[in-house]
Amino acid sequence: MADEKLYLWEHGKVPYFNEEYNQEEPSLKPFLIHSGKKNGCVIVCPGGAYFCKADHEGDPICEKINSFGVSAFKLDYRCTPYK
Repeated sequence: MADEKLYLWEHGKVPYFNEEYNQEEPSLKPFLIHSGKKNGCVIVCPGGAYFCKADHEGDPICEKINSFGVSAFKLDYRCTPYK
């Protein structure tokens, strides 16, 4: 899959964003199925209890969902120290 990201806000305009936290701006990474059919879409939010995001619960899960013919987006959200 391409490493394309769809940012949720315009660069530099993310509410309460703090560059000192060394986190990327929130985004969605698409895992799209181009079958010509409308098979829906799922947003995957990797776990980690807001302390971190578990890598094994992101791309691999989206790829598994794709294997069923369904598109997916992986959400890259904020975690600690954000509240």
